[in-house]
Amino acid sequence: MIEKGQYVKVVFKNSTQLEGVVESWTEKQAILRSVSGDSLMIIQNTSEDVMAIKIILDFTPPTEVPKKLSIMEEKFEAVRATPVSDPHRLQRLADLRKQANQAEKEIIANKLKDNRPEPRESKYGFPNLTKKHSSK
Repeated sequence: MIEKGQYVKVVFKNSTQLEGVVESWTEKQAILRSVSGDSLMIIQNTSEDVMAIKIILDFTPPTEVPKKLSIMEEKFEAVRATPVSDPHRLQRLADLRKQANQAEKEIIANKLKDNRPEPRESKYGFPNLTKKHSSK
Protein backbone atom coordinates (compact mmCIF):
# COMPACT_ATOMS: atom_id res chain seq x y z
CA MET A 1 0.00 0.00 0.00
CA ILE A 2 2.76 2.47 0.90
CA GLU A 3 5.19 2.66 -1.99
CA LYS A 4 8.56 4.23 -2.62
CA GLY A 5 8.32 7.83 -3.78
CA GLN A 6 5.01 8.63 -2.06
CA TYR A 7 4.81 11.70 0.17
CA VAL A 8 3.45 10.75 3.59
CA LYS A 9 2.68 12.34 6.93
CA VAL A 10 3.12 9.96 9.86
CA VAL A 11 1.49 10.38 13.28
CA PHE A 12 3.03 8.38 16.12
CA LYS A 13 1.28 7.10 19.22
CA ASN A 14 2.94 9.83 21.30
CA SER A 15 1.40 12.51 18.97
CA THR A 16 4.68 13.29 17.22
CA GLN A 17 4.30 13.98 13.51
CA LEU A 18 6.79 13.38 10.73
CA GLU A 19 6.57 13.88 6.99
CA GLY A 20 8.69 13.01 4.00
CA VAL A 21 9.09 10.97 0.83
CA VAL A 22 9.14 7.19 1.32
CA GLU A 23 12.45 5.52 0.52
CA SER A 24 11.43 2.15 1.98
CA TRP A 25 8.60 0.90 4.19
CA THR A 26 8.20 -2.39 6.07
CA GLU A 27 6.48 -3.36 9.31
CA LYS A 28 9.81 -3.28 11.12
CA GLN A 29 11.44 -0.17 9.66
CA ALA A 30 10.63 2.79 7.43
CA ILE A 31 12.96 5.34 5.87
CA LEU A 32 11.68 8.78 4.87
CA ARG A 33 13.66 11.41 2.97
CA SER A 34 13.01 15.08 3.67
CA VAL A 35 11.53 17.14 0.85
CA SER A 36 14.72 19.17 0.53
CA GLY A 37 16.66 15.90 0.28
CA ASP A 38 19.19 16.86 2.93
CA SER A 39 18.21 14.31 5.56
CA LEU A 40 16.80 10.82 6.12
CA MET A 41 14.47 9.83 8.93
CA ILE A 42 14.42 6.22 10.10
CA ILE A 43 11.37 4.90 11.93
CA GLN A 44 12.03 1.78 13.98
CA ASN A 45 9.12 -0.63 14.71
CA THR A 46 6.62 1.02 12.39
CA SER A 47 3.88 -1.48 13.19
CA GLU A 48 4.09 -0.68 16.92
CA ASP A 49 4.88 3.05 16.96
CA VAL A 50 2.86 4.49 14.07
CA MET A 51 -0.76 5.39 14.80
CA ALA A 52 -1.79 6.95 11.47
CA ILE A 53 -0.37 7.53 8.00
CA LYS A 54 -1.61 10.17 5.59
CA ILE A 55 -0.58 9.67 1.95
CA ILE A 56 -0.54 12.92 -0.02
CA LEU A 57 -1.50 12.03 -3.60
CA ASP A 58 -1.06 15.39 -5.34
CA PHE A 59 2.28 16.34 -3.80
CA THR A 60 4.58 18.52 -5.92
CA PRO A 61 8.19 18.85 -4.78
CA PRO A 62 9.19 22.47 -4.06
CA THR A 63 11.80 22.36 -6.81
CA GLU A 64 9.12 21.51 -9.38
CA VAL A 65 6.79 24.39 -8.45
CA PRO A 66 8.74 27.18 -10.25
CA LYS A 67 8.95 24.98 -13.36
CA LYS A 68 5.21 24.34 -13.11
CA LEU A 69 4.57 28.08 -12.82
CA SER A 70 6.65 28.94 -15.89
CA ILE A 71 4.88 26.24 -17.92
CA MET A 72 1.49 27.64 -16.88
CA GLU A 73 2.55 31.15 -17.83
CA GLU A 74 3.63 29.90 -21.27
CA LYS A 75 0.27 28.15 -21.71
CA PHE A 76 -1.52 31.31 -20.59
CA GLU A 77 0.32 33.39 -23.21
CA ALA A 78 -0.43 30.78 -25.89
CA VAL A 79 -4.14 30.80 -25.06
CA ARG A 80 -4.14 34.60 -24.90
CA ALA A 81 -2.73 34.67 -28.43
CA THR A 82 -5.66 32.62 -29.78
CA PRO A 83 -8.45 34.42 -31.64
CA VAL A 84 -11.03 36.23 -29.55
CA SER A 85 -13.83 34.41 -31.38
CA ASP A 86 -13.02 31.15 -29.53
CA PRO A 87 -15.92 30.60 -27.05
CA HIS A 88 -13.82 28.64 -24.52
CA ARG A 89 -10.91 31.08 -24.51
CA LEU A 90 -11.99 33.05 -21.43
CA GLN A 91 -12.66 29.89 -19.42
CA ARG A 92 -9.21 28.47 -20.27
CA LEU A 93 -7.56 31.78 -19.38
CA ALA A 94 -9.36 31.85 -16.03
CA ASP A 95 -8.38 28.24 -15.25
CA LEU A 96 -4.74 28.85 -16.14
CA ARG A 97 -4.67 32.02 -14.03
CA LYS A 98 -6.09 30.09 -11.03
CA GLN A 99 -3.46 27.38 -11.45
CA ALA A 100 -0.68 29.97 -11.73
CA ASN A 101 -1.93 31.71 -8.56
CA GLN A 102 -1.96 28.37 -6.73
CA ALA A 103 1.63 27.68 -7.85
CA GLU A 104 2.70 31.14 -6.65
CA LYS A 105 1.09 30.45 -3.27
CA GLU A 106 3.04 27.17 -3.03
CA ILE A 107 6.29 29.00 -3.82
CA ILE A 108 5.62 31.58 -1.11
CA ALA A 109 4.62 28.90 1.41
CA ASN A 110 7.82 26.96 0.68
CA LYS A 111 9.92 30.10 1.09
CA LEU A 112 8.26 30.84 4.43
CA LYS A 113 8.70 27.26 5.56
CA ASP A 114 12.37 27.14 4.56
CA ASN A 115 13.23 30.57 5.97
CA ARG A 116 16.01 30.11 8.48
CA PRO A 117 17.57 33.04 10.29
CA GLU A 118 21.28 33.44 9.73
CA PRO A 119 23.38 33.98 12.86
CA ARG A 120 25.00 37.38 13.14
CA GLU A 121 28.63 37.78 13.93
CA SER A 122 29.14 39.19 17.40
CA LYS A 123 31.74 41.89 17.86
CA TYR A 124 33.38 42.01 21.24
CA GLY A 125 35.68 44.71 22.49
CA PHE A 126 36.93 46.42 25.59
CA PRO A 127 35.18 49.53 26.85
CA ASN A 128 37.27 52.68 27.13
CA LEU A 129 36.96 53.60 30.80
CA THR A 130 39.81 56.11 30.89
CA LYS A 131 38.09 58.93 29.01
CA LYS A 132 35.93 61.33 30.93
CA HIS A 133 32.85 62.62 29.20
CA SER A 134 31.75 66.13 29.86
CA SER A 135 28.15 66.79 30.67
CA LYS A 136 27.87 70.03 28.72
